[in-house]
Amino acid sequence: MMKRIISCLLVCFLLLGLCPAALAAAGSPTATAAVTANAQGSATVVLTVKAGSGSSHGRVTATMPAGLTLASARSLLGSEGIADLSSTKTSLRFAWACYADLKKDTAALELKLTGKPGVYALQLSLPETKETVSVSVEIPGVFRDVSADDWFFNAVYDAYGRGLMVGESSDLFAPNDSMTRAMLITTLYRMSGSPAVTGENPYSDVPAGSYYEKAVIWAMQKGVANGMGGGKFEPDTRVTRQQAVTMLYRYAVKIAGIRTDERAELGRFTDSTKINAYAITAMRWAVGSGLMKGYPDNTLQPNGTLTRAEAATLLVWLAAKV
Repeated sequence: MMKRIISCLLVCFLLLGLCPAALAAAGSPTATAAVTANAQGSATVVLTVKAGSGSSHGRVTATMPAGLTLASARSLLGSEGIADLSSTKTSLRFAWACYADLKKDTAALELKLTGKPGVYALQLSLPETKETVSVSVEIPGVFRDVSADDWFFNAVYDAYGRGLMVGESSDLFAPNDSMTRAMLITTLYRMSGSPAVTGENPYSDVPAGSYYEKAVIWAMQKGVANGMGGGKFEPDTRVTRQQAVTMLYRYAVKIAGIRTDERAELGRFTDSTKINAYAITAMRWAVGSGLMKGYPDNTLQPNGTLTRAEAATLLVWLAAKV
């Protein structure tokens, strides 16, 4: 019983990080890390603690390199010992303690990683030994129609990584397809954290249980988007650039509460007279804040349809401000 009590106290000290020097004196752990699985847009890394003196306890810390996201982390120790694990999308702290040194190399920690396609150098630090365990992590591309040299590459994968947009299929993003009203309002709903929605659906063309039903109700209640008249939302209608900017402006004001006082004069654009009255303030904000720059022919094309690639760019810009 006394041995068990002492062991428990040792574990408590370890997990609280109060006695690293004392623990190091009893032996220090070593570890290896390896990629055990790759899939579209993700990779799995497992940290293995080497058997031997000092393997009964240790700590690991890590900060994700830019572009790599820690989707999840879990201890693999099971009955071998106990663990203390805390993580965010960009960092982790892990500590483990067993009643005896490990008799065989033991998988201790599993990391699920996501990010833009590429190869990343992940470094896991063991503070007691000042050892750094490095592993090269390759994130395969998700979308075969989005290449690294495309102007929208970063925006698409940023929007995807933030959970704002998904592909039109498992491996196609369809960057040049038009964005619909339902698609855009769903991305803003996701940006807000997909909050619980109560109340009735006022639109006859928004089916119950559709992927956008809750988003549409939320947008109507919050004043982010209105219907198109006649009790209809027109979810499958292609969203125009001025409609999209207006929705983003309303989100910025009513939901995000970010700065929206930037204003630009629109007269320098040759098609500025085509901007509808409801969208003028939003368009002035979009140009003044740098959200929208116009086209090389000095037009804004307010009635042009928004592509999915353009939508990803606008959404990532807004998400960075929130």
